[in-house]
Amino acid sequence: MPDYKQLIEKDCREYRELLRMREEITAEMEALSDKIKAAMGDHETVIEGEYKVSYKTVSRNWCSSS
Repeated sequence: MPDYKQLIEKDCREYRELLRMREEITAEMEALSDKIKAAMGDHETVIEGEYKVSYKTVSRNWCSSS
């Protein structure tokens, strides 16, 4: 039976690797999103093949009572 410390170390190593992979995938997704938005130009909605892409710029104004 493996030592519980070895199991924890193995799980922590796997968890760290999954975090690294998530960061890498997130960066790739953001790059693709930016590329799609750039290709859309000024259009808020584009339909291409089976895909419908919508993107709107949202602005917010905040009021503070302090």
